[in-house]
Amino acid sequence: MNISETLKYWQEVLDIKDWDISLKRTTFINEHFRGLSRNFETKEAIILHDMDLTEESILQELLYIVHPEQSETSINEMRQQYIHSKYKY
Repeated sequence: MNISETLKYWQEVLDIKDWDISLKRTTFINEHFRGLSRNFETKEAIILHDMDLTEESILQELLYIVHPEQSETSINEMRQQYIHSKYKY
């Protein structure tokens, strides 16, 4: 799967197909940056990144849309559970 297909796949799994989510490569001073800008009213989000995105990194940012109140630790645990169930490690 390419990055666009990966994004669409996880949007469907997480039931956020109605969100307009784009990916934007940027240049930051930090070596490795990934972040999320989101608007819950318009259901739009941008995943900002200055490194190549992986399936896990895309999933993690999408989980912040679905569970905005959760801590980074909780999001990381959820990401691992989703990846585990997809690939049946």
